[in-house]
Amino acid sequence: MSRLTVRGCELAYELIGGPGHDGTGTPFVWGHGLSSSRADEDRRPLIDLAEVAASRRVLRYDARGHGESGSLTTSVQGDWSE
Repeated sequence: MSRLTVRGCELAYELIGGPGHDGTGTPFVWGHGLSSSRADEDRRPLIDLAEVAASRRVLRYDARGHGESGSLTTSVQGDWSE
């Protein structure tokens, strides 16, 4: 598992699989459901990620405040624009 910091919050992620694992190609990005985590997905998978990872890279992450990712210590007032 790896981590990166986005807007002051540490996010947990992993990059697995495929011939494109060398950094080339577009990865398949898989995010867990609401109030879930990568660990929950491992216990009750919705798709066979091993099958997908056999042919391409798969990027899995825990959303902010879920699983192994951190949460913000300050309130966010819904300004999601960039």
